Amino acid sequence: MYICGEFERILSTLDKKVKTFTPREIEVLQYFSEGYSVAETASKTFLSPHTVVAHRRKMMAKAECQTIGQMLKYAREHNLI
Repeated sequence: MYICGEFERILSTLDKKVKTFTPREIEVLQYFSEGYSVAETASKTFLSPHTVVAHRRKMMAKAECQTIGQMLKYAREHNLI
């Protein structure tokens, strides 16, 4: 089966597609990138700490990261923050 070069390029970029983050997730991510803790981020965003942790968990799952350091690297590489 022959696949033209352009179609092959498109298929390969689909695998590397940047996951979308909600505006609130990006806001939380920005605070983490500035070194704020979960409690400090919760206070600044008027969210409960449990909600901040839930946002962090969802973002890390979307980006397939295991640590917050990996998450921040992903965010910087994809110009999310």
